[in-house]
Amino acid sequence: MKFEMINFVFLVMGIFLAVVGIMIWAGRKVEFINGENWEKIRTEDIIPYTRNMGIGVILLSLSLLTFGVLSAFETVPKLLQWIGVAVFGGAGALLMIISYKKYFQKDE
Repeated sequence: MKFEMINFVFLVMGIFLAVVGIMIWAGRKVEFINGENWEKIRTEDIIPYTRNMGIGVILLSLSLLTFGVLSAFETVPKLLQWIGVAVFGGAGALLMIISYKKYFQKDE
C-alpha cells in the first residue's frame, strides 16, 4: 500500500463534498446550489430538489473517495480506479442535471 499526498487530497475533498451533500440534503440548503436564484424553485419542490442535489453531490464525493482509496493500492489496476470515478461521478452528475432541469423554473 502506497499512500501519497494525492490520495490524502482526494480523501479530504471527498469528505468535504460528502459533508456539503449531507448539508444540502438534510438541511434543505437550496441556497448552496442556486445562490441568489433559489427563488426560482417552487416551495413544494424544495424537498425533492435538495434531496436529489444532495445525493448527487454525495455520489460525486464517492467518486473522489473511490479514487483516493483505490489508488493507494498498487495491485488495483488504473482502469478499475477510473471506472469507479466514472460510475459514481457520472451518476451524480446525471442526477444533478436531471433534477435541475425538472425543478428549476426558467425565466419565460
